[in-house]
Amino acid sequence: MPRRKKVTAAPVFKTWAEVDEALHEVAGIDSRVEALEARYTRKIQDLQEKLARETEDMLKRRTRLTKDMEEYSKAHKAELSDKRHMKLNHGLVGFRKTPPSIKYNKKTKEQVLNLLRRSRLGHYIQAKYDLKRKELLTLSDARLAKVGLKKHSKDEFWFELNQAKASRDAVSGSATE
Repeated sequence: MPRRKKVTAAPVFKTWAEVDEALHEVAGIDSRVEALEARYTRKIQDLQEKLARETEDMLKRRTRLTKDMEEYSKAHKAELSDKRHMKLNHGLVGFRKTPPSIKYNKKTKEQVLNLLRRSRLGHYIQAKYDLKRKELLTLSDARLAKVGLKKHSKDEFWFELNQAKASRDAVSGSATE
């Protein structure tokens, strides 16, 4: 099957002046988007503050009730069924076992690792390996090729807006709508 050629469209712009006008339009769009984002961010913050004020007492009460239910349930644990819970009119209360986990003091981590190695339990130790990419960039292309690596960079398009001009245009209202 023959290979397909990549079709590239002809550029839309014909002159640098058209590119400059596009930059002007992008600056205007960015300015309007930033203004809208700022306005909606303020509205969201105001709503979040209002929500926090309106729910503060309810959430404090909920936390207190949860602690009180836990304390009572702990004190009366013997009355719970074999399933370790009590069915009540408005729900269930109870205790459940969490999956087991390994606990250790971070200060003694090295001691634990050494003991595992000496006790022939080293296969329970996990080691992570990864490439040191920044350091590898210092090697020659030939040296990298020997281990199946190569340096790669792209020629990416970029642009920078004249922020001072864009701000003046936004204020004066001359940004393209």
